[in-house]
Amino acid sequence: MESIDTVYEYAGHQAALALWGALAGLGIPLLVALGGVAWRFMRVAEDGLARPLLLHFFGLVLVGWLVSPTRVAAGGGSVDARAPRFAAWLTAGTDTFTRSAIRGIDRDFLDKPFEWERIAAMCGRADIFDPALRRDIRDFLGACAVPAIASLDGPASEAAERNPLRADTGLPYARFSVRLRGRDASCAEARGTLARQVGDYVRRSSFHRRVFTTARAYDDRLTEEMYLDQVVYNVWHGTPDFSDARIARLAVGETDQFDERQNTMRWGNGDHTVAGRIQVAGSGVAHLWTYLTQPIGTAVEAKQRHYTATMLGPELYGLLTMLLLGLFPIAAVWALLPGRWIVLVRFAQLLVSVKLWPVGWALLTYFSRRRPSTEALTFGGMEDAGTRSIFATIAMMYFLIPALSIVLVGLISSAAALPFREAVPAPAGGSPVQAAVAVARAAS
Repeated sequence: MESIDTVYEYAGHQAALALWGALAGLGIPLLVALGGVAWRFMRVAEDGLARPLLLHFFGLVLVGWLVSPTRVAAGGGSVDARAPRFAAWLTAGTDTFTRSAIRGIDRDFLDKPFEWERIAAMCGRADIFDPALRRDIRDFLGACAVPAIASLDGPASEAAERNPLRADTGLPYARFSVRLRGRDASCAEARGTLARQVGDYVRRSSFHRRVFTTARAYDDRLTEEMYLDQVVYNVWHGTPDFSDARIARLAVGETDQFDERQNTMRWGNGDHTVAGRIQVAGSGVAHLWTYLTQPIGTAVEAKQRHYTATMLGPELYGLLTMLLLGLFPIAAVWALLPGRWIVLVRFAQLLVSVKLWPVGWALLTYFSRRRPSTEALTFGGMEDAGTRSIFATIAMMYFLIPALSIVLVGLISSAAALPFREAVPAPAGGSPVQAAVAVARAAS
């Protein structure tokens, strides 16, 4: 997640500097500051108190110092840029706390977030990519497996439903024949030949070896036979052509991206440009509504949708962080008004609440980390588990965790401010807008 954070935070800091430069070029911060000073002078003349004016001058100096750019390094020093001092310190402090909290909850989350969901998505893509072998398997399934299952007096066995190429399916293959690559053969003979070819293909394929190694490292109860069942199942039922397949591919990365040290597919491969990430996040928001309103056709689709819904979390988190950092100059200009320094506090509360989202997600994965890899297979778990899982995932990741973060930050900031409420009273006399309205009424 750190690479994604670097992209979004870098873009947010650069947008903040550009926006502040544009506002300063128009003289807006200077006009707002001079207007606030003038209003304070009016209040001194009316109230006879110079203390609010001195506090306002001190506030102007403080806000100007907090907005001034400073140099920041992100991504392990790979990115060196300038950012507003207040935003840079705030993000650095919250990142330090967030990473420490996540490591205390789930040490692997920063390196392997949503590991089970990633395994389920990769198993859903486990297919035969050799066109000739895939065609032979589909010809066998159509000429042998389908009529053999139809000839049974009762329902087919679970093994037959998963992988008709297995030897223990109990299907009467001897009564049927199939034509493969211009040669007629009995279905019993073709089954044994294709089973060996599929096993050899999966063992030779670097993609399948890596996916199986990843799932096996997560849960050693996953066997090679189970994985072969998944591969044939995907060929038989077909991997659906999702409208969001590109989103999942960008998150999972290319099939050869594999971290041998961690035995996991690398997180965050794909298009790391800001425009590419915004496109991914924007497309994903539209798909979340689709997931809630359209039925799920197959179990493969349920696994794919589940992972897509989870992997959109870091993208939306980064996008919102970038937008907040980019709009920081607006809060800074507003803080130049007399008595409006609280705007910086509100901005900090909102940004910190967003930066706490990964802590909540780490808690969710901690409670679900005991799910075995066998449930990540298409035929694992209950039939409607995919549908219920998507609803629960969207509700917790995008509604419950953000709401709890806002409430938690609000409670902590309110408790921390209690000792200072008497020392820093609210400014008297209303706002500059109210003063201008009063002057206009008196003049009329």
